[in-house]
Amino acid sequence: MLGAMEGVALSFLRIADQMREAGGEPERIVLSGGMTGAIPGWSHLLSDALAMPIDHVAVSRSTMRGAAVMALEQAAPEIPVAEAPVLARVEPVLAHQDYYRERLELFEKLADLA
Repeated sequence: MLGAMEGVALSFLRIADQMREAGGEPERIVLSGGMTGAIPGWSHLLSDALAMPIDHVAVSRSTMRGAAVMALEQAAPEIPVAEAPVLARVEPVLAHQDYYRERLELFEKLADLA
């Protein structure tokens, strides 16, 4: 199970790197949903892989909320958006960053073979 979770985390790291290359530095990472609470180690693993803190928020239907927030920001930027309540914040262990960078390099080599 750990290998599968690391594979998903590496996919997120790959996407984060692509966003950075396009000029979009992430300001904050927010997680919600069943897996976030059901597998507590998942947030720690992902935080370590991304080398960023992660906020676990209490939001149902987070995708709909995100779409609504984006629409509100475009239609009425003067209206403030309420923050989602944070249940827990996970801080990364920065000493793990090299491990995940090495794994990402191997992950990408294997992905190129497929």
